[in-house]
Amino acid sequence: MVPAGDTYISSRLYSAIGAGCLPVIIGDIIIHAAFNARVNYTSFAVVIPEKDFVRHPQNLVALLRRIPPAEVLRRQESLAKARPKILFDVANNTGAAAGTNFLELAVEQCFPRMARCGAQRVRHFNGSAFIGNSMLLQ
Repeated sequence: MVPAGDTYISSRLYSAIGAGCLPVIIGDIIIHAAFNARVNYTSFAVVIPEKDFVRHPQNLVALLRRIPPAEVLRRQESLAKARPKILFDVANNTGAAAGTNFLELAVEQCFPRMARCGAQRVRHFNGSAFIGNSMLLQ
């Protein structure tokens, strides 16, 4: 369960995603999540409006149990595809398509001019990040 925290977004969301769990988000915090323009969080998260939860918190378990198994499976598959875009340390991230892993999305959002100028793909090498021959992170 991912209730709102002291800030708009809670680390609980990323902990749930890292654990491979479908996040149950209480409130509208999803609009503040990382890379929300490129990641469809509603394809895998269950979002409950905060006013509904506050009014009837006892209905949460019943609502979750009513989700059909096929829908749970679809959301789990969607989560598996989205994890490399959201989390930096996702094992087996080497098979991600260009522009779909965390580091590439971060560079694209932090350095949009490089993305517009057609810079080469970001590649990983011993924990450093490169675009072409220029080191970005070490």
